[in-house]
Amino acid sequence: MVAHAWTAGYGKKLSSAEDALSLLRHGQRIFVESACGEPQCLTRALSQRIGSFCDLEILSLVPLQDSPLDYAFSKSGNESLSGRLFCPGISGKAGTSSAAPVNLSVLNRLIKERLFHIDLALIQVSPPDEAGRMSLGVSVDITLAAAQAADMVIAQVNSRMPRTSGEGFLHIDQAGKIVEYEEDLLTWEGPYQALEDEAIAAHIARLVDDASTLHIGHGTRGEYLIKALENKNDLGLHTGFINNETMELFKAGSINNSRKTLDRGKMVAAAAMGSRELYFFMNENPYLEMRAFDYVLNPSVIAAQKRMVSLCEVAAVDLTGRISVNYGKGFRFGCDLANFLRAAPEAPGGKSIVILPSTSEGGKKSSVLPRLEIKDVFLPMADAHFVLTEFGAVNLLGKNLQERAVALIGIAHPSFRDELLAEACEMGLIKHEPHTKDPICGLYPASIEELREIEGKSVLFRPARASDERLIQEHFYAMDSDDVVARFLHEKLVFPRRDICCMCRIDYLRDMTILAVTGEPGFEKILGIGASFFQPATQTSEVAFSVLKEWQGKRIGSVLIRKLAQSAIESGAKGIFAFTIAQNQRM
Repeated sequence: MVAHAWTAGYGKKLSSAEDALSLLRHGQRIFVESACGEPQCLTRALSQRIGSFCDLEILSLVPLQDSPLDYAFSKSGNESLSGRLFCPGISGKAGTSSAAPVNLSVLNRLIKERLFHIDLALIQVSPPDEAGRMSLGVSVDITLAAAQAADMVIAQVNSRMPRTSGEGFLHIDQAGKIVEYEEDLLTWEGPYQALEDEAIAAHIARLVDDASTLHIGHGTRGEYLIKALENKNDLGLHTGFINNETMELFKAGSINNSRKTLDRGKMVAAAAMGSRELYFFMNENPYLEMRAFDYVLNPSVIAAQKRMVSLCEVAAVDLTGRISVNYGKGFRFGCDLANFLRAAPEAPGGKSIVILPSTSEGGKKSSVLPRLEIKDVFLPMADAHFVLTEFGAVNLLGKNLQERAVALIGIAHPSFRDELLAEACEMGLIKHEPHTKDPICGLYPASIEELREIEGKSVLFRPARASDERLIQEHFYAMDSDDVVARFLHEKLVFPRRDICCMCRIDYLRDMTILAVTGEPGFEKILGIGASFFQPATQTSEVAFSVLKEWQGKRIGSVLIRKLAQSAIESGAKGIFAFTIAQNQRM
């Protein structure tokens, strides 16, 4: 080691893990750096000494399952060790009673102001640089605040800890004891079932625009993310946890951070969970900054990023829009989700998207549930925005409970839709009316979707969904009275839902409705509607069209009839026909 001004002081602080932990006393509160940053050499030594002490309390975020800290919880008695684990992401051995729900962007302040007095902080750092600064590497999150606030810091110096830019540095003067021990950092892969990657990816790609800044929730699987985003341009990253997937998107050039509102040119994260390749990628990477939770998870910072998009994989959603991240035994995720899911929709052009497979347990159980138990609710119904399965994506923002239930049933697995519809009616979420009991069983044909530029506006041609009832009503009420007569062959002043449902509760095989819409998903305006209804007696399909007056003559009707004709041919119809009035020469 080259001699520096701090070298002598460094040498005096060197210790073995066992000797360093001889400082431990009964009743002390110990902070342990969390997840993949866990100082394993120190936590192994801690677990060996726990039985000699009473009433120790561990402060941490999430001990990975089967990590040394997780083992320490499993072998200790209730009188030896208790936990205060600041997130829903705890291991089975640590136990749910140790979970301490808290807004993690506030937690740094509680630690900095010493509202939680920390006697001893066990952390892991890189070797010091020429200035004597050691990097916290993969875990800045709350570790920086804890190290600065603790009475005593014991630092494991590990040459395999990457040096990362940002604010995660400690000078050797801030460490009381230094334990040099080289070992591989903990790595992590999520325990998730396979998803319908292609379908999920296609839906994500439609919702994420170029130049969006991404939050990718801790635990979100990567295959479909890479498929969805690898062809996007100028994406940014502002996220709680950097992972292998964000690394791959950066290497592919999809993430370059060139159009971020804040921290332009930089990926920003608070911690890392992934592979050794990820840690090598992070080492001295000038395009990455590691920051504390009080910045990364700050709602005002998140909302200040234009086109902020939060992508989070979750376990279940109920028919009101309440969300669960509980994947059952061993893990519960969500420590970086809540602030992003709430704040991203507040950003200009921002949105939050929760992603889930339509089924779990090998297809035996629906992930869209009638109701969640209170203990499993992570995010309340008011915070739900986009919900996405392999069967589609729906925007719940501003929707009433009936609209939410119908929309979510429409993206549930078809095998469970009838059961969910019956439950929704029984619960009073959907009114007991004859038309509300019609099945919602069709498989949405996303291949029909087409985006066109018309008169300087993006117009999406897409099949109708069961949740489009109100939009279709609004379209007909906005029509010119002459156009209403041309469409319905008589004057019509009201368009009740019982008359509308046949256009949106369709099987997409014999019956089809195509909409031409503009605007944000969930808040669209229908410019035109084409509907076809199969007539078994003649083996033909009757078609009908309507286009708002100001959009007529712009080939919207032509696109609608072409798509309906193609759909009719594919369904086996021998032909199509339409009725109209003599005055409707345009048709």
